[in-house]
Amino acid sequence: MAEKRVARKLPEWMSKHTKVHAGNEKNEKKEPLVFPGVIKYCPTVDDMGLACETLISQAEQKDELVLGLDAEWPVTQQGSGKVALIQVCCDETTCYLFHVSCMRSFPKIFKDLIKHPKVLLVGNCIKNDIWKLGKDFDFPVAKLIQSGRVIDLGELANEVLLCAQTWSLDRLALHLLSVEIDKSASVRMSRWDLELSYDQQLYAATDAYISLIIYNKLKYKSTD
Repeated sequence: MAEKRVARKLPEWMSKHTKVHAGNEKNEKKEPLVFPGVIKYCPTVDDMGLACETLISQAEQKDELVLGLDAEWPVTQQGSGKVALIQVCCDETTCYLFHVSCMRSFPKIFKDLIKHPKVLLVGNCIKNDIWKLGKDFDFPVAKLIQSGRVIDLGELANEVLLCAQTWSLDRLALHLLSVEIDKSASVRMSRWDLELSYDQQLYAATDAYISLIIYNKLKYKSTD
């Protein structure tokens, strides 16, 4: 007798983002999806330390803590600057923005967080972000990237969808979730090392949040 396959159930908070829009709505202009929860802006070492302690505590109470992670840095005519902002999201309620360009030093506890054995990091081109973090703030990341706990959404999408595409985050959101996200150059290419506007904060939080939803959607599809 064949074994009955049980589909993986989506978390309730993300299920509303996985439904394909009805046909009579396809021509309507929809507002871009934005992060709906609380953005916790952390401009100091102490703020970032407390946030990382909270996330580590959550990880230790679970089998696995999945974090949507992204990073921003200024790009000028001289090239790319150091990572200025790291955004981390674990669900729809809270996203942390670590404004590291404002800090007097880079907190060790963040390294402890991303290397925690129960923490899974997900994002588009996330391995490049992790490599840049290691280079900019002088800490080793090779073992972390090789650990299998850093999941590139583009690579996962190609594996699950049986294709060989080069995916951007907005293409993944549109293809998998039928939603759009704001990727306007005026925000994306802005000065992330200076005081952040509300639009910058919302853009950054949304990127980390949508990364988390896309990961869960792909894992759900892999069990269909």
